[in-house]
Amino acid sequence: MAAQVSMKASHLLISALVYEPLDYLEIFVDNLLAFTRNSTVIMLHLSSSTNYTEAEVTTLVHRHPRVFINCHRYFTLAFHGSLAHAHLENIGWARQLGLDFHHVMLMPSNGWLIKLGVEDYVRKHQASLGNAFSVQFHRLHSEIPSEKIFKKRYSIGWDLQNVRTRLWCWEPMRTVISPGNKTSYLQTKHEGSFYPSHILLTLYDALKGINGSNTPGCSGDPNVWFSNTSGLQSMMQTELYLEEYVFSTWAMRHKENCMPADGVTVLAMHGGSHTTLERVNANQVKEAFRYSDVYGIKPIERHITDRGGAKAYIMGRLLKEQRMKTK
Repeated sequence: MAAQVSMKASHLLISALVYEPLDYLEIFVDNLLAFTRNSTVIMLHLSSSTNYTEAEVTTLVHRHPRVFINCHRYFTLAFHGSLAHAHLENIGWARQLGLDFHHVMLMPSNGWLIKLGVEDYVRKHQASLGNAFSVQFHRLHSEIPSEKIFKKRYSIGWDLQNVRTRLWCWEPMRTVISPGNKTSYLQTKHEGSFYPSHILLTLYDALKGINGSNTPGCSGDPNVWFSNTSGLQSMMQTELYLEEYVFSTWAMRHKENCMPADGVTVLAMHGGSHTTLERVNANQVKEAFRYSDVYGIKPIERHITDRGGAKAYIMGRLLKEQRMKTK
């Protein structure tokens, strides 16, 4: 489903995966629209676990003319390949709609923008492959030499070695995204990351264009990649946060096509973010304004309440800036 707009060309496509109540979704979208230009469009994926009605979705897109809804609803779960899959499906759906977008930014549903100008930052840097690790903001950037750490036997658990072993066992990672034994995998936070659209559309096509071999990815792997399942579909059976590896590793492999590629993820991230109640406060938002390459913050409470005052501070500051410009 798409909004009724005449504009087809877009400098930036924001892909967001949502599952929250409609009243929160409304203010989340309001935030994205308030801090972006009319040339930026938003593609929402509604998790199959939600029960939005057709009337609610129709109202949402008609009220927000730059919002598009992916008509396909897939299963999504944290710490699971389904998140990367849904983002790629959003990008593929945007192309199918005929949208002409130059860059894609991946946005979490509990991340809010706090500054204007993110389009200029994205256009200047092209891709968020810059090594600007910040403990404070959890800007993970870690290159991992595959020949040193990957074991060829599937293992469960969430310690780093087991996670990276499952990454190696997911066959498309080593046959499509980063083939060969001497390449490195790049792990970054995907929230607030951005890449040229042609880079991610090429990834979408590459994963969709390969089929499985009816065998497990490696010894001990309980998952069989069947021949009637594409690499894109196989993400749905992968118990691993693929979004932290797939986009950045693919872009790093094709870095020459997205230079200078020296930007960083635009969100300041504080603490965890996997529950409805986790949230930043107004003081943490205020602190984030000190950094020129921070344009948003996470986690914002996934609820219309505003304990800590972060939502009011963000939108109030924008309103104040707009009033100053009109004087």
